[in-house]
Amino acid sequence: MILCACLVPCLARGADTSLQVQKQNALPDGYIQVVATHTAMYADFEFTMIVPKASLTEADVLMAANEAFDAIDRLESRVSTWRPGSHASRINYEGAKRPVGVSMDIVSLVETSIAFTHATDGAFDITVGPLVELWKMCKKVPRLPTDAELSAAKDLVGADKIIVLRDDHSVGFKKEGMQLDFNGIAKGVAVDVAAGVLRQYGVTCGLLDGGASSLLAMGAPPGQPGWIIQLKHPYNGSLLDETTIKDEAVSTSGYWHDHFEVDGKKYGHIINPRTGMPVQGMMYAMVIGKSGTATEALSKGFFINGVDWTRQYCEKNPDVRAILVPDPAEGNEPVPVRINFTK
Repeated sequence: MILCACLVPCLARGADTSLQVQKQNALPDGYIQVVATHTAMYADFEFTMIVPKASLTEADVLMAANEAFDAIDRLESRVSTWRPGSHASRINYEGAKRPVGVSMDIVSLVETSIAFTHATDGAFDITVGPLVELWKMCKKVPRLPTDAELSAAKDLVGADKIIVLRDDHSVGFKKEGMQLDFNGIAKGVAVDVAAGVLRQYGVTCGLLDGGASSLLAMGAPPGQPGWIIQLKHPYNGSLLDETTIKDEAVSTSGYWHDHFEVDGKKYGHIINPRTGMPVQGMMYAMVIGKSGTATEALSKGFFINGVDWTRQYCEKNPDVRAILVPDPAEGNEPVPVRINFTK
């Protein structure tokens, strides 16, 4: 699926994107629109900000955006598992020997992630890394993992095996070989952090595109009820659904652009931590909520747990909405399932 924030013709962001942003073209008098881009977390971040001319200049807005991008870079320097010496890397290398001292925001992020593991009945789990690596290796052949390989990787997965010592600002593991992987939540955190910086500078209207997986809407374009999000067919681009968001975040999970086949069966990149297997039966999950952190974590949980579970979750959490697209039967078109929408 492709998400578009719809206001003018779509700006394509690459073949693998699930979020695409359309910009406000005709602004009322007295407003300016500033677009700023930045590469971080192996993704392209694009911020579209709209401000009254009387309150901020273009230079002011760009300064705010640069500060927001700097905050994202600082976050990446702590959560990246590819950078030697980052807090996440140190936990992965040393955490089974002893809890590793890290910054308090990393301790809080680990605690938040564990909370979402519980909230999703184990579907979202930042320790899923060993399983992800196993399936990446199998994709190169391609082949399926052996039972022994799957069992060994599963043994290293589970948020209950993380040690968090909040008073000591430390995080560790109960088993050698465990890994933290913040890929499933980091971009959501990033747009939340960026929005906080922009608001400090007086920017209150904008659309923050977090690299094709998470998007955060601040306010609404002048004269508009919000930002229109369109859900499009992954192959022919036809419109499947749309909704309007304001002061909300949107995150997506799907396999349509990242999968491989063995014996004619597709295996995607989203792994169920409880079974160790790629998820079957779901094409796409979109979650709308109050923060990018929450929606990105929940998009994995909803994708893995499916329509019935998601419906039950949203009944208990009325500030969360979802559009799920189950895999259609062969020859049929995908049909979105709307959950917690009043219209």
